[in-house]
Amino acid sequence: MEVCYQLQVLPLDRPVPQHVLSRRGAIRFSSSSALFGCPNSPAALSAQSETEVSVSARNIRRLLSFQRSLRSSRFFRGTAVSNSLNILDDDDNGQAKCMLEKIGNWNFDIFLFDRLTNGNSLVSLTFHLFSLHGLIEYFHLDMMKLCRFLVMIQEDYHSQNPYHNAGHAADVTQAMHCYLKEPKLANSVTPWDILLSLIAAATHVLDHPGVNQPFLIKTNHYLATLYKNTSVLENHHWRSAVGLLRESGLFSHLPLESRSHLDRGDLCLEDTRHRHLVL
Repeated sequence: MEVCYQLQVLPLDRPVPQHVLSRRGAIRFSSSSALFGCPNSPAALSAQSETEVSVSARNIRRLLSFQRSLRSSRFFRGTAVSNSLNILDDDDNGQAKCMLEKIGNWNFDIFLFDRLTNGNSLVSLTFHLFSLHGLIEYFHLDMMKLCRFLVMIQEDYHSQNPYHNAGHAADVTQAMHCYLKEPKLANSVTPWDILLSLIAAATHVLDHPGVNQPFLIKTNHYLATLYKNTSVLENHHWRSAVGLLRESGLFSHLPLESRSHLDRGDLCLEDTRHRHLVL
């Protein structure tokens, strides 16, 4: 006779520990003692082990980062998202909202905004700009895919870099918005122009190693070899951005002809003047 692993059934009036109440991603509670620290059944542990082997560490890291960025979000409350502030913590919602109302100001304080968003300025600001420019509606973007894409971008910046980090990318993205709102330019740009401009700004130094091209070439870095010592960083930033776009599936619903813009280099970040400067 097979011996079943029995879990103790707890009374309904037992107080629920705080660590259980604060669990992210939990969709329901039960009276099972597993929630209170008891081990899972052998079958459950075996299934969990097999699942963990099949999932890469990178995907787990991104999933956890995605959940952190969407903490207190209405995505997990079953209601629609009306604006980008829903991905901010409730405590900072009001102050961040006041700042986003002045996002078209050249004097926008990105350092303060980064503190108010707990280091998530790139995700929060870029999502807001996508909403502000009507890109979500125009391109029928899936907001979950968009948030995942932005989290992946922010995560691929290196926080130890004193300059080329996610905060700098958020600053450049805000400046790009100011350029796009200039009267001489605003009337001539298309939604595609705005979309690619914001993505290019957010990813323009994506996965920057913290050193320049001459250093990569002289140290025989694999990136220098890959791109044949030509616009090494610029090509790497562009390829990384296109890779994240494909991985997130943000544009998977668009016609192939539209998506081919990215493959033809519309996001290419090469600056020929910079190229001549470093040679």
